[in-house]
Amino acid sequence: NSIITATVGYLAAIKVPKSYGYTPLKLEVMKNDDEIINYGQGLFIEHPDKDTTILNVMAEKPGTTQIGLFLIDANGIKGKPQYIKLISVNPPTIKLEDKKKHSSVHLEKDQVMSESIPVIISGYKKISVSARSSRPYELPDENIIIKHGKREITTTNEHDGMVHESRYITIKAPPGDTPIASTIELIVTDINGGNSTAETFSVVRKGPRKKSKYELWKERQRL
Repeated sequence: NSIITATVGYLAAIKVPKSYGYTPLKLEVMKNDDEIINYGQGLFIEHPDKDTTILNVMAEKPGTTQIGLFLIDANGIKGKPQYIKLISVNPPTIKLEDKKKHSSVHLEKDQVMSESIPVIISGYKKISVSARSSRPYELPDENIIIKHGKREITTTNEHDGMVHESRYITIKAPPGDTPIASTIELIVTDINGGNSTAETFSVVRKGPRKKSKYELWKERQRL
């Protein structure tokens, strides 16, 4: 049997083997009641060309189920069912290891790099982390550095294929003393293309101190 893996809430697709029979043929789906798939909205068939059939599926909860397919030929005769195994998994996750400490990162005037910010991530089989700055004109995305730890430990749950890892985020401060007030958004993506809910923290750097009204007045008096 064919196997398809899908992350809950994300569309997955598999090519259905070419059909043979007295045309025109109609492909039907056998429904079950395990509630992993919403057969009304979470499963549909498309034909990008006359020789290709694609089954699209979106799971509503993690688990394993069988999707049965059968053909009906021009005479109304049903063919033997074929089954595709669906393995649906939870979406990836990400969290700051110390939310209290790192929810807001403050950069000093002459500071080049922030301290390393550890995050804990999980997801199906192979996972990656991306980062985005809410104010790229103050803090460009490329200044958000994501690295593996030197002694990182990866654990994999053999039962469901979920991987648990860690990453370290470092902020490289742009040169100069211009102020920064940006929110960093971190997202994990798994091998199926499923994304985590974003984890966020803020990065702040104060600009040069503005002169007080009294200081400005004193300067005018010297002119």
